[in-house]
Amino acid sequence: MGRHEQRGRRDPWWAKALVIFGCVLMVAGAGAFVAGKLAQNKVNGAVAQDDLLGDGARSGRDVNLDGPLNYLLVGSDQRVNSTKPGLADTIIVLHIPKGMNSAFLVSIPRDTWLEFNCNGEIVYGKINASYSCGGADRGASFAALSEAVHTLTGLTFDGGAIVDFEGFAGVVGVIGTVELCLEQTITSIHTGKTFEEGCGRYGKEDALDIVRQRYQYADGDYARQRMQQQFVKNLLQAAIDQGYVTDVRKVGALLSAVGASLTLDTNGIEPVDLAYALRGIEPNAMTMVRTPSDVGAVGDQSVINLIQPDAQELFAAVAADTMNAWALANPEYVNKVKK
Repeated sequence: MGRHEQRGRRDPWWAKALVIFGCVLMVAGAGAFVAGKLAQNKVNGAVAQDDLLGDGARSGRDVNLDGPLNYLLVGSDQRVNSTKPGLADTIIVLHIPKGMNSAFLVSIPRDTWLEFNCNGEIVYGKINASYSCGGADRGASFAALSEAVHTLTGLTFDGGAIVDFEGFAGVVGVIGTVELCLEQTITSIHTGKTFEEGCGRYGKEDALDIVRQRYQYADGDYARQRMQQQFVKNLLQAAIDQGYVTDVRKVGALLSAVGASLTLDTNGIEPVDLAYALRGIEPNAMTMVRTPSDVGAVGDQSVINLIQPDAQELFAAVAADTMNAWALANPEYVNKVKK
């Protein structure tokens, strides 16, 4: 595999759950929509926008704000203005059914093994490595990853979002505390701190510490995926509870925390218009889904392989907007928070 061989790397200290911080921003944006044109312009102007999706991964259809919509959401370890390539730490397909009153978050394991095109060269590796094919350019990196996700799933997307370290750390500081429900008591391999089984509210440092853990769980990265998704859902709820939908004065703090760390591809739709269309999706209407997969090995590497035909049936349900029926028929792949 030469220069594109999957390389070992540290697990970044920041929690990867905030890949869909774009959704939090859109919740805030809904408040701006109600407040008036000046606030709308402030939100639209503060959000970095770019053509992120690769040509093969973009749906090519006119975006209908009544749904269904599919977005590719990525969390990267690449810092703003970095001159070094990054990796995709979190990959989530966000599916919004027709009617725009619910959502499904489908986690794609970052270690999923596949064949993908990297700058004209066909390579084999983990899907998160496809992000580095774009080098230090965030847009090119997202485009390369989106093409790999399209190859894996067959899905095309109406838009996408990417958030990096600074955006994640900033928003946790703004929100303050987040409720997390631990499946078991764990002792952090990074700080040595012990977190008890059950639900509690956690500040920035502890929340980051909890969400990054995986080695203490019997199913490793799958448990971390469940915690990532739970954190996203509860962070959205915290934003709502603290008035980011109803108090437009709070939007500024949220935008300042994001800075240049969030980039959206909304396919030509103004962020505030999309925010208003998404206003009916509450956290309890978000279903967390695990892609059917299991652990395998390639040489001395631990990798993730998709379980077929289950995985393809999931992706087909996303494409056909039949996820409600799929979730009822496949409860083993629907993540539930244990309280």
